[in-house]
Amino acid sequence: MFSQEGETVIATQEEDTLKDERKNFLIGFPAAFYTPETKWGFGAGGVYNFYLNENDTISPSSQLQLAVSYTQRKQVLIYLPFNLYMKEWTNLVEGEFGYYDYIFPFYGVGANSEKADFENYNSKYFRFQMDALKKVKKNIFGGIRYWIDTQDIYRIKEEGILDLNSVLGETGGIISGLGPVLRLDKRDNIYSTTNGSYVSLLYQRFDKLIGSEFNFGRVRIDARKFWSHKKITLAGQFYSDVNWGDVPFFQKAKLGGTKKLRGYLQGRYIDNISLIPQLEIRRPIWKRIGGVGFISTGSVISSLEDLPKSKWRYSYGAGLRYTLDKEKRLKVRVDYAFTPEGSNFYFTIGEAF
Repeated sequence: MFSQEGETVIATQEEDTLKDERKNFLIGFPAAFYTPETKWGFGAGGVYNFYLNENDTISPSSQLQLAVSYTQRKQVLIYLPFNLYMKEWTNLVEGEFGYYDYIFPFYGVGANSEKADFENYNSKYFRFQMDALKKVKKNIFGGIRYWIDTQDIYRIKEEGILDLNSVLGETGGIISGLGPVLRLDKRDNIYSTTNGSYVSLLYQRFDKLIGSEFNFGRVRIDARKFWSHKKITLAGQFYSDVNWGDVPFFQKAKLGGTKKLRGYLQGRYIDNISLIPQLEIRRPIWKRIGGVGFISTGSVISSLEDLPKSKWRYSYGAGLRYTLDKEKRLKVRVDYAFTPEGSNFYFTIGEAF
């Protein structure tokens, strides 16, 4: 009798402790970031981590982010990414609302584009993207993705590549796509993983029947694996973006940016297909500060038949992480990356993958 009562008390204490640990977390801050594409950006931002049901002890925390910023390059970025986890992680909805007035680099299409051909173009666009997924088996989710962008390219370089050549999408246009998503998710933490695996497979069709001005298809694969030993984490990712049909240049597969092949400007190389493997080593340094070393490689090709003769680019670098929230492992990221074409600095929120 005593044993049973003792177990009941212990269970109640554990539940109360777990509820205390699973508190909502709201942080607002002046937004400051740096990427090669924007230079310094400033504004206001906030992150809200919360639980849709306090009695649900299985779902990870849902998250809303909001940022409104203006950059040194006179760009405007307003975006609201969202991740909602429901019914003991059996349903989830992820996506983004956004408005951007942005300057993009363009070097031409293909793996042989020259750095000297660099030019910028300005585009204003609204974006809405959403994945609605349901658990179909342990750690496996299936569902659908919808994505719409309304690109308005309102400034290009006079007598540049876009001005002098016939490039599909040179004035912008609406892309609207729909398709199935299949996902395996065995990560121990969705915001900063130390153990587990993640695989996402997406097929999407952009078609005039659903409001797109361009007809093309897309398959994306995102596979990640994480190993941890004595507080050291090895993280690996393989990412591939395969497109076919009438693909506007601004929707082609890309190398570069804050997450994939850091060190190169986003879109330094573009074509119908991209292949990007990358590795990171992560470890704590002191209290909330951690360190990262990374290496990446990648290639773009016009078709799979060109794979044997593809040209592979590479980058490497190191960075620091500062943990804003220990329980949810939400981190500030600082990276410095090197490539054969130069180096770049990044200051933003969240792991690269």
